[in-house]
Amino acid sequence: MTSLKNSLIRLTTPKFLLACICLLLSTTSQAEVAANIFSMALVDHTITQPIPVYPAESLKSREDGITVLKVLVAASGEVKEIAVEKSSNHKNLDQAALEGVKQWKFIPKQAHGVAVEDWVSVSICFSGKEVVVLTPKQINKRYWVKDQNGCKLFDNYLQQLAKYEWNGECQNGFIEGAGEVIAVYEGKTVNKLKGTFHKGLLYGEAYAQTLDSEFNGMFVHGLKNGKGTLVWNYGMRYEGDFLNSLMNGHAIISWPNGVRVEGEFDKGNPVGNKFTPPRFTHRARLKFPETLAGFHKSGAVTLQALVDEKGEISQIEVIRSDHPAFEREVFKVVASSEIKPAMVNGKAVPSLFRYPFRFGSNSEDNKPYSIGLDPEVETTGDVPEQVKLDALPTFKVVAPLVYPFELFQKKVTGKVAATVLIDPTGHPADINITEASHQDFAAATRAMLASCVFTPAIKEQVGAWASLKIGYEFSRNSKDTLYDSDVYRILRHSKEVKAPVYKLAHLDQKPQAIYSPVAELPYGYEVKSAEKVLVEFTIDKNGAVQLPHILKSTNPELDWLAMTTVSRWFFKPPTVKGEPVDVLVSIPVIYSAANN
Repeated sequence: MTSLKNSLIRLTTPKFLLACICLLLSTTSQAEVAANIFSMALVDHTITQPIPVYPAESLKSREDGITVLKVLVAASGEVKEIAVEKSSNHKNLDQAALEGVKQWKFIPKQAHGVAVEDWVSVSICFSGKEVVVLTPKQINKRYWVKDQNGCKLFDNYLQQLAKYEWNGECQNGFIEGAGEVIAVYEGKTVNKLKGTFHKGLLYGEAYAQTLDSEFNGMFVHGLKNGKGTLVWNYGMRYEGDFLNSLMNGHAIISWPNGVRVEGEFDKGNPVGNKFTPPRFTHRARLKFPETLAGFHKSGAVTLQALVDEKGEISQIEVIRSDHPAFEREVFKVVASSEIKPAMVNGKAVPSLFRYPFRFGSNSEDNKPYSIGLDPEVETTGDVPEQVKLDALPTFKVVAPLVYPFELFQKKVTGKVAATVLIDPTGHPADINITEASHQDFAAATRAMLASCVFTPAIKEQVGAWASLKIGYEFSRNSKDTLYDSDVYRILRHSKEVKAPVYKLAHLDQKPQAIYSPVAELPYGYEVKSAEKVLVEFTIDKNGAVQLPHILKSTNPELDWLAMTTVSRWFFKPPTVKGEPVDVLVSIPVIYSAANN
């Protein structure tokens, strides 16, 4: 047995970096349990004591549960006071936890070199034939959020831009008891937690759902600990042990195509099983956008997508995009590259794939747009009169600024100045055009800003209101608009008989969209009945959308939003007899009253 002296864990790292250490031991007999000595780092404490005994009566009756104890550690290290903070709902288990921890000897907290008494929380999890000892993990404060009533809760699936709603009780500023938490973003539920909470933390058997996955299993201190089943939307399934929300221990993992692995997992990876993530086997060269040459030295775009067992990519999501010109160059690369799927023991499996594309030096000092922030926002209503911010709002995904087609053809140039009020969830709550040389330039700018994704301002670690002052220039040489040499080539070819812009009937096959995000609606706008905007545009021989304009519309207010959205779409390059060509298409963009 490891000696007591050698088994002590001294704290050598700052408190905010400490993570709890969990030891999971089989308790087949009282003699074995008594021999099991464990060491655990607590916040400001170290303990080295035997694990509590699983009561024989409870084993026979298959009682299980989690007992949370509140322990006052004296300056001597002895347990001065101990009480059940949260019951397992079984008297025998609570008593076993009390009797076991009551005998522990702690290394007391030190304050200025002097030992002082301090309260600590210890959780004893009785499950099956196992006893798990856990202490609260030192959690980054950003994972604590507030519900609609200001009641605190811990969400390891943090949805920073969402609004949290809780249907249960609130005690001493924390959600408490059984109930359900949902996180709502853009009118959709993006996260759900259902179970029993104590001081804002989830305990016991619970259910968690995100946009990507569902989990059923055991939680301790707000994290997945113990047995559970995690299923991803694309079909991958993990059933087994978790430790502090990591897949850790014995488990079975399977994929929709029948590939199955059973064994030990360490931090999410199968031990002894060869796993390789998706990777590019051939990647086209990433070119710096010609429209930004001379304006910017760097930029970045991050994509997430599903890569199936054949290496086909789908469900693309743009996580970050510094400029639509960068985004367009990235999709040119994706359209002409080959990806090898994830492999497990030599067998291909579907997997999520996140890849950062970087342009130039990627210096944080170089941003695609100049942003002026008024740090003290004068507002009324629900917005604080003066907001002093810890972090400024930034663009997360920049939407394209559409140059009005008729004005472009006539070489009409102009400028627009705007002020955008960003709400605590990152939405543009109000867009005020303060200056515009043409009403179409103003409409295009308003649609562009309404379609952007922002990271909100932060005040005291939560989202805050903030105002952005932004200016844009419309000209053929501007960095703000997206027209490049392909536009001039298309316009030139459309006038030439020998180099026409083709129509759908001429193509080898119908255009296949690689990326086609849905249209955004203005803040607070609701569709009363179905609205349709018929947009005509050219898919160039690279697959990019060029020269969008409106053919027909039932609501002119939505025209510019439709054109802005369509400008982000990207297709596999259209071909005629195997050769890439430009093709003219028209597509209806429909705004449904059912889902707004």
